[in-house]
Amino acid sequence: MVEAGEIRMTKPVTPTKLTDPPKWSANQHVNPDGTYKLPFEDRFWQYVRKTDTCWEWTAGGRKRYGLFNLGGGRGQISAHRLSYMLIKGEIPDGLTLDHLCRNPSCVNPDHLEPVTSGVNTLRGDSVTSVNNRKTHCNRGHSFSGVNLILRPTGGRDCLTCRLVRSRLRSTEETWEQVEQKVKVLLGTV
Repeated sequence: MVEAGEIRMTKPVTPTKLTDPPKWSANQHVNPDGTYKLPFEDRFWQYVRKTDTCWEWTAGGRKRYGLFNLGGGRGQISAHRLSYMLIKGEIPDGLTLDHLCRNPSCVNPDHLEPVTSGVNTLRGDSVTSVNNRKTHCNRGHSFSGVNLILRPTGGRDCLTCRLVRSRLRSTEETWEQVEQKVKVLLGTV
């Protein structure tokens, strides 16, 4: 369990302090001097709606990462990070939290796993992560053994397709005819 004074920010943030509550809202959580009436833990949990699966952060837009103002000029912190620290403890240095449920507004610490930034990226739905999970090229050849070409930029190519494309430039044969010869050449028939 993390105490109020132990919350660590991982990124520099602009400290915020309420000097006057907004005139358009009767803000029952703020004293006239800009301090909060409730401890930040109590304020935090009133913005969490627990469902059978995810714990939804309700203070922001739907399906977005939530932010929480710690108060007292201590700045803001991501809602999922604060939830994890309150229940499970510190996030190890150099690691980020991966939403295993793929719901960015979820603050359920059981759905959060500390991983490296690279692992978090590869688990996502970006073009890089989708291509990294592919085991075969678009024509169905395996990305393994002699058929795998590792590009200097980190990408992968299919040797069979590369050789077929090269051969097609100088022949009248069809893709299938050249492909069969390349597979025999590589021993991948």
